[in-house]
Order: sequence, then C-alpha cells, then structure tokens
Amino acid sequence: TFHGTAPRASLFSTRLFASALRTPNVISTDLHICYAPSMVAEICTVGAPIMQEQGPDYLNAKCILVCGGNPTVSHPTRGRDLLEGLKKNKAKLIVIDPRRIPLAGRADLWLQIRPGTDVALILGIIHVIIAEELYDKAFVDNWCYGFDKLREHVKAFPPEKVAKITWLPAHQIREAARLYANTKPAVLHHRVAIEHNLSSTQANRALVILIAITGNLGIKGGNLLPTPVPGYKTAGVVLGQFKAPPEVAKNRIGSTQYPLISGPEAKFISVHPALAARAMLTGEPYPLKAVYCAGGNPIVNMQNTRRTWQAFKQLELFVVADFFMTPTAELADYVFPAPTWLERDGCCDAQYMTCVAARQKAVEPIFEVRDDLQIVIDILKRISWFDRNYLPWDDVEEFYNYRIEGMSITFEDLKKKGYVTVTQEYEQYKTKPLNTPTGKAELYSTIFEKHGQDPLPVFVEPPQSPASTPELLQDFPLILIT
Repeated sequence: TFHGTAPRASLFSTRLFASALRTPNVISTDLHICYAPSMVAEICTVGAPIMQEQGPDYLNAKCILVCGGNPTVSHPTRGRDLLEGLKKNKAKLIVIDPRRIPLAGRADLWLQIRPGTDVALILGIIHVIIAEELYDKAFVDNWCYGFDKLREHVKAFPPEKVAKITWLPAHQIREAARLYANTKPAVLHHRVAIEHNLSSTQANRALVILIAITGNLGIKGGNLLPTPVPGYKTAGVVLGQFKAPPEVAKNRIGSTQYPLISGPEAKFISVHPALAARAMLTGEPYPLKAVYCAGGNPIVNMQNTRRTWQAFKQLELFVVADFFMTPTAELADYVFPAPTWLERDGCCDAQYMTCVAARQKAVEPIFEVRDDLQIVIDILKRISWFDRNYLPWDDVEEFYNYRIEGMSITFEDLKKKGYVTVTQEYEQYKTKPLNTPTGKAELYSTIFEKHGQDPLPVFVEPPQSPASTPELLQDFPLILIT
C-alpha cells in the first residue's frame, strides 16, 4: 500500500479487486518517501518523536533553528506559531537552507548550505559546542548515553573542514553553534528536505543529538516529548497492536538491507520504494504482483521515473484510491473514489497537537465516494484467507470508537464536544526513563549498533556532486534540489 495525500469511479471495482485477491499470493507493502528517516532517528535516539508530532514549542522559545523547512508556506499553523514566538519572545532565528526562503530574510543568521551536506554541518556545530563547553553538562551527565564517544567522533569536523564541505564560512558555523547553545530555551524545526538526501536518517540523528546535548529536550520552549491523552489509542498504538508476527515481518522486502524500517524490529514500518520497484520488475526477492495505492502518487515522486513507470506496468493488478486523476491513477486498473477531508469523519491527533479532536465532515460525499478505511474494510471482508484479527472492525465509526474507548467517551460524544485537551508535561525523563535500551538519550545508538549501522552520525558525500564527480562540474555547474 502506498500512502500519501488522499476521481470518482464505481464501487463495483471493490468487489472485483477483492476477487483478484482471493488467492494468498499477493504481497502488500507500505512505502514512504519521507517521514520514516525522521521517525527512526528520533525513536532510536530519544524513544519518541520530538519534531514531527507535539514537538517544537515555538511559542516559548528564545531561539528557533529552522533546518530544511519552510513552515510559513508549507505548515501555516506552525509558521504562525513560529512568527508569534519570534515576536513574543524577541527570539533569535537561525535558518539553514540553500534557498532564501521568506524566513531567511528575517533571520539573525542564514546559512546557505551546499545541498546534501547537512550531516557535516550539524557535526561541525556539535564540535564547536563540545570544544567550547557550551553543552548542558547536567543533562549530558544524567540523561545522555555515549557522550565521550560523540566527543571523539566530532573532533574530525572542525569548522574550517566543515566550511570546505558545506561552502559556508567557518565563522558562520561557530556563530550558529554559540547562538543556539547559549540562547535557552531553543527549539529546532526541520522537515522533509532533510530526508530527501543521502544519509537522511543520520542527518536527523545529528539534529536530535544537537537538541539533547544542549538540554533542549522535553523542556518548555524546546522540542517536547509527547504527552499522551489518557486512554486514547494513537495510530502508533493501533499499528503496534496489529503488526505482523516476526516470522512474517522478516520476509518483508528490505528486511535485511533496512532492518529499522522493514525488519521484525522496525521502528517505523515501511518498504524502501526502490526495492519495491525492483521486486515488480525482477521478481526479486519475490514477485510483487498487486498494489493498492491510497492517495499517493509514486509514478511522480519515486526516484527514477522511467523505471518506476515500467515497474508499475508489470503489475497484474493496480488499484488507486484518490480524488485526483494523477499520473499514477491514470496507470491503474481501477480507481476508487476517495473522499476529501471535508467529506469524512476521523480522529485528529497527528502532528503538533496536545489534544484529540473529532474531524467532522462538512458535507456528505457525493456519488459513490466512500471513506478510505471503509473501502479497505469492505475489500478485506471479501477475502477468504484474510485474518480479521488484524482489522476486526466492520465500519469506520466502530474503528473510531475503538480508538477512544479508553477515554470513556463515544465518537458521537467527541463530535459534540469537539476535542479533548491534555496539559503538556515537561522533563518526563526525570520520573520515567526514555524509551530507549539505556533509558537515556542515546548519542551513541545501541539500536543502530545492534543492526550493523553506524552508531554515530556519519557524513557521506552525495554520489554526484562537485566533490564526488568534479569532472561533471564544467558541463553541469548547477546542483538540482527538489
């Protein structure tokens, strides 16, 4: 299944699709082109998301570092809070971005980094913070694991060396380090521009380490640890209760190459898109015969468009649920009519919220539009070999009631109430260990080490760059970013 943002077609195809799935030789995979690197990095380092969910507390920050994000355009509510934090607290603003985005124009410091060198820059900033003893010694001593190994590791990234890699002046690297470390509380905002590069997970790890060693983890005005709404089942909890058993998960495509997203101990379950395309084309490690695409557009956003198009043409069955006739939908055997968010109910708890809200449809869906989840439920109810224990609900309302049953409220009650809030907790690690193997912020990741990955963030030069392929530079002098 491809996930993304969520044409109209007849629902008779639901029955046809279910009929095609009645023999258990179809493999289902869940693919992501972003988000997974950040989630893996944050969960492995501090045991929870701190930048993608409740995360950045802009309203109480004295310093805001924006890295590879453009929140005033792409996340307007976050951009509003960020601008309010700047105004309210006269906060300092650091922007790391190759482009002069609107926020860069008002930043105290804009670092116009060479694309793809984020890991080197952050390691250089950490080098300065440790060398000048600007880190939070109490937090590091009590709540961090592997600081001595990190100290040795970043000695290889002095500002002068990092300046040559990133095309930034060394004095700017030092200034950014001092400004972020000395201005507390400080908050860090990044988005998927960080994740669409080589070493994206390590880049995210470096950012989380920067937050931790400066003591900006879980504090007011910093990057917050989640405060759960009592009794509510988040999407992560639901997936955790219904995940595939280890003997099945070990056969997931990419389980060996990418154990932290595809293996039995995956921290954020998905399949590397390139490996899925290879399976469609070559049948390795086994044939991928059918795909159900829920509101994604992989023909456009997966790498190597020509190969991706050829791969999807090989499928025996390709179904897309969407409300746009995208290039991906045009290639499908069937297109299901998905609703917009204005045409469906739901539980909203996802990004940056300390509450659970009831999404309430503004209008009834027209024609034969049906809720995305209801389509999936109806398909699976028609598959004879499917184990209903993995998706036991008969309709979407039953599912929403399941998610909030621990709150002693029904979904209809929540719709009348609107939302349920929770008071943000701070410094939770003082009363309960972080959800990592050591119970601390793992600057040196024992999880990465266990799975054969570099336990400390490493910088890898992009395979095509002025440094890696200088012979191309004369004919191709520009660096493409998307």
